[in-house]
Amino acid sequence: MSSIGKNIRKIRTVKGLSQAAFAEIFEIKRANIGAYEEGRAEPKLDLSTRIANHFSIPLEVLLTKEITVNQLAGFAPFSKGWNSESISSMTNTAAEDQPPVVRVVLPHEVQRYCRHYNEEAYLATLAPLQMPFPIVAATRALEVRGHEMAVGNAGLQHGDLVFGEPVPTKEWKQLPENHRYVWVLEDTIIIRRLHHQGSSVELQADHPDHGSEKLSWKLVKEVWRINGVLQLQPESSNGVEELMNRMARLEASIQELKAGK
Repeated sequence: MSSIGKNIRKIRTVKGLSQAAFAEIFEIKRANIGAYEEGRAEPKLDLSTRIANHFSIPLEVLLTKEITVNQLAGFAPFSKGWNSESISSMTNTAAEDQPPVVRVVLPHEVQRYCRHYNEEAYLATLAPLQMPFPIVAATRALEVRGHEMAVGNAGLQHGDLVFGEPVPTKEWKQLPENHRYVWVLEDTIIIRRLHHQGSSVELQADHPDHGSEKLSWKLVKEVWRINGVLQLQPESSNGVEELMNRMARLEASIQELKAGK
């Protein structure tokens, strides 16, 4: 289980906030805060990221480490008492033995990403996700919204995390057909299968209730090659908790291997 519930309680205590006041900051119900602190529920990734950003706490630390009161009293990314492990998720440059940080495009960031997708300064502000080791080659991750690419329990489900990397523009028209790609358009990001149509592209959904749409390549801002999917399925379990549990198990396994156990 992640540490966010305990950390929320500590943050409130140090900042002198009641549950109602804390809930008001993030426009949620007070009862939700009580559920988080008591371990009966956990906030979704989008809310966790907003809490981390609001209090200038690295997302990885908020979710996976129990923060001390001393650290919170003067919390800043490089305050005394913070080591490289605590702030590893805040940097774009990974150590030689660490995988690169994957930047997550959360639902509330979609329109901003469409406007600033090619600006390094903006990309550095996206939520970072440091996996224990490079499972796939990826620099981006997108939380799936909707069921357009799902058929029953198969395919990409609402809440899954898709990992990928942008494809150079010069390679777009040589991309294999019928593969799934992430499409960054004027004001939205979608996942669809590719069918070439000359100067246009046909984007096809997997769900039978959703058809295809034909677009000019000129309307496409960015295309990601999908290299991996983390199936969280938050409707049947807690997405954030499952993600962090998986990461913790992977990291523990790696440490055992390094120790020769």
